Amino acid sequence: MDSECSGIKFHFQHRGATIGVGYLGVVFTSVVYGITCIQSFQYYRSPRAKTDVPLIKFLVGGVWMLDTLQEVFAMHTFYFYLIENFDNPKGLLVPIWSIPAGILVNACVSFSVKMFFLMRIWKLSRNSYVTIIGAMVNAARLVMNLYYPIRSFFALNVNLMILEVRLKPYGSSSLALEVACDLLISICMAYYLQRERRNALQRVDLPHRSGDMLSRLIILTVATGTLSTLIAMADLVAYLTSPDTFYVLFFNFLIAKLDANALLTSLNSREYVRDGSDPMSLSSIELSRKSVEPNRSACCLHNGTDPKMVSWTLGSKEGSRTDVDRDRPPSLSTNGEIVCKVVVEEAYAV
Repeated sequence: MDSECSGIKFHFQHRGATIGVGYLGVVFTSVVYGITCIQSFQYYRSPRAKTDVPLIKFLVGGVWMLDTLQEVFAMHTFYFYLIENFDNPKGLLVPIWSIPAGILVNACVSFSVKMFFLMRIWKLSRNSYVTIIGAMVNAARLVMNLYYPIRSFFALNVNLMILEVRLKPYGSSSLALEVACDLLISICMAYYLQRERRNALQRVDLPHRSGDMLSRLIILTVATGTLSTLIAMADLVAYLTSPDTFYVLFFNFLIAKLDANALLTSLNSREYVRDGSDPMSLSSIELSRKSVEPNRSACCLHNGTDPKMVSWTLGSKEGSRTDVDRDRPPSLSTNGEIVCKVVVEEAYAV
């Protein structure tokens, strides 16, 4: 009874740090959710969506649907606290079911997006150890994120503050693993892309702007990954220092939505990264994924004997295509001219 009275008094004296912050969290997540909807629409209407493997299309659709569901849960949570329990102090200590439900959905979204980025790391580096370590951290984070809300579902009749004390070790472990996984992915992506950029600049047979293309990709990767990492860190700090407030919900609402937008940004920026570094759009020449190995520097040489034949060399493999040079300007049809740059296709998709 004493703990309940003290909890009610705390929530009433710090309404700005509880229901006020939670309400702002719903507002901010609604804005980010709108961006997610726009990016999802842009992806499905883009030409690249037609050529992507079905797994990526399903991933984008699944992430959007889960993100929509999480937005519904967030709105329900604060409809319960602000409307149904208006002027009811005891209602502020009731653990509503939509909070753990939203955490479950967030866990699924973050797990899927992080696995996508880990696959990108593997395609860039072919480093199985880094990929496996990242996958293990991501799986451990998923287990903790599932355990926390499942325990909450079976304790909905317990005082909210008492429930948080019981589950704090699991919640803090989950957030710590979230930060570790985000840091690992961001650092590895930046490192391996920088390595590819350095190799591209050292090659005399590749245009200098190939490095600019990879630099643009590095900036996009760091920008999207850094924001998610900072929010995860803020969520962990808020959970450890202010467990009685709703700051943790504010940041928790945003984590999965930022992960979803990082995924969509990486998919929608593919044409920008390639064509933005080449005003003539010659870097848009596609190499068949089935006939070349990923993550190697490649160049295409125009065959002077056949104006429609383009030969390519990738590592130890060679080949040619006759259907990729139809839009080539006549002034560039000189024998032996390099017409494509470092291939970064495998940095984007599985």
